[in-house]
Amino acid sequence: MQYLTNFICGNGYIPDWDAISSVSTALAVLVALWIPARERATKRRERIEAEIRAVEIVSQSLVPTIELLPKVVSYIKDTNGILIDTPATNVLYGIDACREIIEKEAFFHQLPTSCLGTGVLVCSLARKWCLEIDTRLQTQRNPELMSLIDWQNHDFTCHLGEQLYGQTLYLDEECKKIKHAAGYALLPLPKRLLRS
Repeated sequence: MQYLTNFICGNGYIPDWDAISSVSTALAVLVALWIPARERATKRRERIEAEIRAVEIVSQSLVPTIELLPKVVSYIKDTNGILIDTPATNVLYGIDACREIIEKEAFFHQLPTSCLGTGVLVCSLARKWCLEIDTRLQTQRNPELMSLIDWQNHDFTCHLGEQLYGQTLYLDEECKKIKHAAGYALLPLPKRLLRS
C-alpha cells in the first residue's frame, strides 16, 4: 500500500487513514441509499406504465358509448319506448357498446385509485342498461306481458341512459388527465425540470 501511495502522491507522503475511512463510509452509505431508491423508482415507473395501458384500453372502450348513447336515448324518447316495431339499429349498437365496456371490466379495475370508483360505476350502469333494454325487448315481444305492464313508460330507461352517458363522459375526461399526468411523470428528471 505504501508503494501505491508513494507512486500517486510522491515520496514521503503519509496518508490520513481516518479521512480515507470517512470518505469510504460516506460513499458506502450513498450507494446503500441509492439502491432502494432506484428500486422504488423502477416499481413506480412500472405501476404508472400499467395504469397508462389500462387507461388506454378503457378510453377506447368508452368511445362507442359516448357516440351512440345520446342517439339511443333520443330514439327511445321519439318512439315512446317502442323498440320492436321499428328498426332499432342504434339501440342494438348501443347494447354492443355497453357490452364492450362489460368485457373490458378487468381493465376498469386497474385504473388509478382517483377514478376507480367511476370506472366501477360505469361498468355497473352499462350492465344495468343492457339488462333494461333486453327486458324491454322481451316485454314487447310478449303480448301477455304487454297487457300486464306499463311498457311504454320509458322514464327509467332514459334516465339510466343519461346517467351512463354522463358518467362515461366524466370517466373519459379523467382518463385524459391521467394520461397527461402519467406522461409527464415518466419523463426524465431534466425534461421535467425544463417543462416546469
